[in-house]
Amino acid sequence: VAPVVYISPVPVQPIDPVSCLDTHRDDPRTCIADPKVPETFPHAERDQIALSGLEAYAVDPQSLFCAGSTCPLVDSTGIVRNRDAKHVSATYSAAVWERVLRLLGESGAPTP
Repeated sequence: VAPVVYISPVPVQPIDPVSCLDTHRDDPRTCIADPKVPETFPHAERDQIALSGLEAYAVDPQSLFCAGSTCPLVDSTGIVRNRDAKHVSATYSAAVWERVLRLLGESGAPTP
């Protein structure tokens, strides 16, 4: 039987990332989501309930997207994290791949 690895969804941006970046060209770091707002992680509670009792490895990528009390759309190096409100950009995926592998390892999940 293959192991089950569940990676929690990425934070949902409150507005369309492209629109926000276009509106805030001078300071793209103003495009942020608040991790304390339920809409940022709309399925977190449901996911935890669904996973309880299952033999699955759970990985939460929130640390890749949020720092402290904000989830900025742009990381500290200027890479845009999301291509739309709910999906990770290809550039950011490539940039954090090693960190994703580390999170997988920390969860005990087998790594590729």
